[in-house]
Amino acid sequence: MALPALLLYFVYPVRKNGYLNPFDEGIWLGAIQAILNGKQLYRDAIFLYGPLFGLILKAALKWLPVTLGSLRTSFWVMNAAGLLSLYFGLLRWVRSSALRLAYAIFLFVVPLTAHVPTIPMAARYAAGLLPLLFWPLGRAGEPGVGRQSFFSGLAAVFAVLISQEVGLAALAAGAYYFCIGPQSAARKWGFLGGVICGLAAGAAWLAATGSLSGYVE
Repeated sequence: MALPALLLYFVYPVRKNGYLNPFDEGIWLGAIQAILNGKQLYRDAIFLYGPLFGLILKAALKWLPVTLGSLRTSFWVMNAAGLLSLYFGLLRWVRSSALRLAYAIFLFVVPLTAHVPTIPMAARYAAGLLPLLFWPLGRAGEPGVGRQSFFSGLAAVFAVLISQEVGLAALAAGAYYFCIGPQSAARKWGFLGGVICGLAAGAAWLAATGSLSGYVE
């Protein structure tokens, strides 16, 4: 954990103060203001991201002071969680320490290329790559292949609930491998089972919380 912690400290430090970008950051601040005014995201206010982000914003508003600094800190925590998940994925997929470090630096500086580094951009693109963190590396027939594929499918649905475009890209990649790719039956059906269970659980949660109202009304 020392290396990713150092990268976060030097490459992507917390930024609570500074210039406010009225477009990129304004989208998020507008959603937060709508929540504070008792409005329903998607139905009463435009929100371009997944409902899990809306849930996280509501939790942040409940437990943190409603200040720009605290909101930016919560966004940084989201991005840090995303970047750390990407680093854990590198630990699984990249054997070379030097190459892993190069990839990690590249991924950790991506948020800085945004118009403003104080929005949860890294959390979004990390969610799209989250299925790779669980994808089985073992050969067909080895124990755990189906279970890991199942969790990979769940992660793809989780990505949809975070950010629709990156989540749909993850599901499209899974659909490609299911229909065309040379994957084993355990991988294919495990992934499909995870997607089905994830979609069912996600739809039930959204219906119970009323978050679907913005889509169906």
